Amino acid sequence: MPIKRRSEQGVYSFLVKERFKQTASILVITCWILVILIILSTGLARTVALEIDWARSLNRRLKAEYLAKAGIEQGIVERKKDSSSEYDSFYELRRKRQKVLGRGKYTYFFVDEESKININTASVNTLSLLPELDTELARNIYNSAFKPFFSKEEILLVEGVEKEVFSQIKDFITVYSEGKVNINTAPVPVLKALGLEEDLVEKIEEFRKGEDG
Repeated sequence: MPIKRRSEQGVYSFLVKERFKQTASILVITCWILVILIILSTGLARTVALEIDWARSLNRRLKAEYLAKAGIEQGIVERKKDSSSEYDSFYELRRKRQKVLGRGKYTYFFVDEESKININTASVNTLSLLPELDTELARNIYNSAFKPFFSKEEILLVEGVEKEVFSQIKDFITVYSEGKVNINTAPVPVLKALGLEEDLVEKIEEFRKGEDG
């Protein structure tokens, strides 16, 4: 009988150990499954977040595009209806106007292309008097093989004209005018590039301010 009792105890101990091993294995497998699920869910959440950000970005871009088009159309309509004076002054044109469209809004103003220096027709001397342009750069633009330029950004193809230089002159140059500058709407740097003396430029500025209040 004692031998039988010891045998039963051994079997019981063996079964307990096997059950423990099985339970431990199940726990390990469960942990690995949880780790894999966490990784997959994290990746999925990140993918969904990126797609949501992309959709929002696309929506903002489309909204901005249509607001810009609305601003252009509004400007065209306004110019066609304008019969207030024989000419438009510098400050009148550049006065910012704002319109609300749905949940968005746009700001627009007018710029006279005749108030800028035409880089296709300007002389070396005129070009050299623009901000950040010296005689060498002006000559490079004047003699460029890329002329005639069809957009002002094309002068970035000219040797020596870097982005920093372009950023300083982009508001004062054009390719759309006939070459004659309208001094009524020309900004100060353009007036100086035309060779006007400092005191004359100041008088023009004072006249403009008085005219526009």
